[in-house]
Amino acid sequence: MGSRANAVVFVLWTISEFLYCNCLTILKPIDAEVIEGNNITLECKVLSANVNTIRWSEEFKGVTAFLEASGTKGPCDIPRAFQYFASFTWKYSFYCAHPVYRVTIKNIKRAEHNTEWSCFRPGDFSGPVSTIKVQVPVSSVSVSPPQDMIDIKENTAIEFTCKTSEARPKATVTWYKVKSGVTSHIDQNITSSTTNDEFSITTSTLRFVPSRQHNGVRIFCQVSNVANTSPVQSSETTFNVLLPVSSVSISPSKDTIDIKENTAIEFTCQTSEARPHATVTWYKVKSGVTSHIDQNITSSTTYDEFSITTSTLRFVPSRQHNGVRIFCQVSNVANTSPVQSSETTFNVLSAPDSPLEFRYVKDLTTTTSIHLEWKPGYNGGLPQTFHIIYVLRSSSTLHYANIDDTGEDVIEYTLTGLSEEAQYELVIYASNKIGSTSKSSILSAHTKGNETTNNSSLIGGVVGGVIGVMIIVVVVVLLIRRHNIFKVCLNRYKHDTEIEERCLDNQ
Repeated sequence: MGSRANAVVFVLWTISEFLYCNCLTILKPIDAEVIEGNNITLECKVLSANVNTIRWSEEFKGVTAFLEASGTKGPCDIPRAFQYFASFTWKYSFYCAHPVYRVTIKNIKRAEHNTEWSCFRPGDFSGPVSTIKVQVPVSSVSVSPPQDMIDIKENTAIEFTCKTSEARPKATVTWYKVKSGVTSHIDQNITSSTTNDEFSITTSTLRFVPSRQHNGVRIFCQVSNVANTSPVQSSETTFNVLLPVSSVSISPSKDTIDIKENTAIEFTCQTSEARPHATVTWYKVKSGVTSHIDQNITSSTTYDEFSITTSTLRFVPSRQHNGVRIFCQVSNVANTSPVQSSETTFNVLSAPDSPLEFRYVKDLTTTTSIHLEWKPGYNGGLPQTFHIIYVLRSSSTLHYANIDDTGEDVIEYTLTGLSEEAQYELVIYASNKIGSTSKSSILSAHTKGNETTNNSSLIGGVVGGVIGVMIIVVVVVLLIRRHNIFKVCLNRYKHDTEIEERCLDNQ
């Protein structure tokens, strides 16, 4: 009898638990992942046959709100008190059809992340819990430097930074480059960091060193974090790769160049490849002073992506340009030092200038020699030789002496083997391999006489004196005539020695 009673009690207890036990209430999904701005529906399934009212609770940060819905055929009866809230029907919708009860939460916001929902029958205070996990897709990404085009020198490092908006889960940043219409990944020299907030911000930095091959290449980043959503792309930055001039050649490439006076010469400067195209400036340096040359210059540039500039200078040096240095200087990128060519120094070659202050030194003149001295003129940039033509006044035979320039300020030379107590006429000129000067004015010089005393008798002296005077008068007249003829010869035929001799021989 007792065992039957116990069995009845057990069956009644089981039926009671089946009808009223909260553990028969099931909520799904357990963890509800939802994208911000979307709706989510929670479903509560009750296995108790006599339950037709469900109480929903929403708990966030310790604050609990209750919603109640009842019904068995789909539409739910909502207590009038809940309907007083204007946002109630906008935010929630219910479905009641025993044993399934649903609530739809509309337009989920990130503020509802980690909200816990549960369902249970009235009279109970707990039930299965579902946690809403709000996914926040990346909405924007910024890139710095934020430039459509950036000027950058070849092989100069630059850093780009992409920074996302707040997102959950954390975002993945991918870098790309576009060249000639082909897009490819960049997977080197990238560092990333993410804040440890619930809704995180990801920062990615790309260090890039563009070469000339990257001119016109576009750089951008792309960000994604939620499946089945489109990635967000940054603005693009295009490289304008600047290639500073690295070298410049000049031709002719000589340290010193010999050139005849008033003879044109062309110098050409050519740059290495550069972008933008280079500007060539010509300079001359005279006595330590540098000045521009801005005449007789022609330039040309190849119009490739990286150009070569050629500049030609036509210069006509005079003797005043002797020792002047010529060079070119090239620049094309701001804040970079210009590149200078080697320098070429002019050694201007010309006929020499005439000797100066040609004279004879009486104190150093002897009975058979005449001591001469003069100051050399400009040698024309070449070794010069001095030429002395001299003639005994009483003779028509020309004599010559050639003296090399010693480089001294005053040159001295002694004519030897001359007649005693004789008058000589002399001229001087200079020459080098370019040409010769005109002859100087005639210089008259005489050797000294013998100082021995004549002991003839007084009568003999007087007679001899008278006769001598008569002879001297005749000789002087003849010599003056011959001297004048000599002057005419030298002045008329200064540059032709053969004609000079012929002229004098015929006198």
